[in-house]
Formats: sequence, structure tokens, C-alpha cells
Amino acid sequence: MARVPIPELSEAFLFTALSLAVDLATYWQPPFGEDVLAATEDLRPVLERVASAVAGAPVIEWWGSGVERDTQAMVRWENSPASTRSPEELSAQWRNEQVAEETSFARQIGDVRLSGSWWLTPSFALPRSTRARGTAGPVGLTLVEDSWGWTSARVRPIAAPDGDVIEIDGPESWAALCRRHPFPVTASRRNVWGWATGREGMWVQPDWAAVAGEAAGVHLSVNGYLSTAGRVIDLGDLGASTVAGWGPDETFWFSPVEHSAPEQEWVRDGDTWTRA
Repeated sequence: MARVPIPELSEAFLFTALSLAVDLATYWQPPFGEDVLAATEDLRPVLERVASAVAGAPVIEWWGSGVERDTQAMVRWENSPASTRSPEELSAQWRNEQVAEETSFARQIGDVRLSGSWWLTPSFALPRSTRARGTAGPVGLTLVEDSWGWTSARVRPIAAPDGDVIEIDGPESWAALCRRHPFPVTASRRNVWGWATGREGMWVQPDWAAVAGEAAGVHLSVNGYLSTAGRVIDLGDLGASTVAGWGPDETFWFSPVEHSAPEQEWVRDGDTWTRA
């Protein structure tokens, strides 16, 4: 591998590599053999030169940027219905459902085989969007963890709400959010996150209903995703956390959003999305 030359790092090449990595994320089971191999000390210096080349590529500058308010668009997969409930209702419902789920799993705390929820995002029914990039459409069409192979989608450009957006740009900002608004999820996540990370102990995620009172939205940058997703983030006495189920550059909105253009139909041919 040390003798393999680094190819030309075009924007299209790197975006394809990113989308493959995101699609292969499976944070409810042990890592794939390739992931275990890539994490060994022997391969670290080999992969470091690749990582340095990627990090220095000018075409990925936007990977480290905050939410791009002027080009946001929502994606609705195939025939999935759009939510008609307010963000406030959805956040309150999220908390009630999380409490019920944690209570239910706590009754089965001794079952070491029990799987369960592995994501830790706000409610999926909330408005959520990514930036659109020219004729390729919103990156949310492609950057999806463990995608279900959708071949059509509805895309709706939106006007981003006013107000502060919390930026998740790495483990430190995620840890700070968990410490401000901790929500224990040890009972429901102990097995899936234990399998994925090899760690046993207490687990925490943000209390999104409380976070909703602090900001208009939360954005996970691409760099934040790459440095945080699937990793154990130490929270001291609170335990630990991780990021799972959240796509790169995706923003969850806790405030109502306004549509800025008519909904568009997009279709996929192979790995390429085009407007119908």
C-alpha cells in the first residue's frame, strides 16, 4: 500500500469516497474487518500520507464550514409523507418516546444479545436539510448512513430560520453539548454501542428537547462527522457518547422552516441523482 500512488484528488473523486464511507457506517454491530485492519498501528503511517493529501485538497474546503443558510434543501424519500406537526410538538414527543424506550430496555438490562436503537439524532420528523451543490442537488441525497437504496426523492429548497445554529465540528463540541443537556441512554444503547466501539459503561446523548430551547438548529459539518461519528467521546463522570445516524452537513431545525421554491422530483440512475 505504501507503493500505491495517490490519485488525483478531484472534488468528484473525494465526494464519491466520502459517500461510500458514510453508506458503510453500521453503528449497531462490530466493525468490519477492513476497519479493524485500517486502525492498526502498522497501517497508520501508510494511511497518514493519504489523510494528509485529502486534508490539504482545496476542493474540500467546504467540509469544514458551518451551515450554509442560502442553499438549504430538504429531502423526502420516495413516497414518505411530510410531517404536519410543529417542531415544538415533535421535540416534546421525542423526549417522551426516549423516556419510554429507556424504561423498557432497563427491564431487560441483563440480556446481552438485545439490540435496539443506535442513532442519537433529534426526531427524524423535524425539518432537516443540507446544502445544495449546483446541478448535483443537495448533498443529503447522497451522504446517507446505511441508505435503503432509494431511487426517487422529493427535494424542497427552504429558507433557513433565523436564530443561532449549534455547530458540531468535532468531538469537543459534541461533548460540550452532551454536558449542557445530558440524557442517559445506557439501557437502550449499551449493547449496540458496545458492539460498535468495544466500550462498556454509561452512555449519554443530548436531550434534544432541552437543546431546542437554546438554538434554532444543530448542524454537523463534514469534518465534524469524520472526526466524531462512531468514536467514543469521553464525558468523565457522565460516561461517554458517540455520533451515529446523522449525515454529514445535515442540519436539524427546531424552528419552523419556510419553503423558498416548489418541490422538485429527483431520480437516481446508478450512483447519480438528477432532477426529473
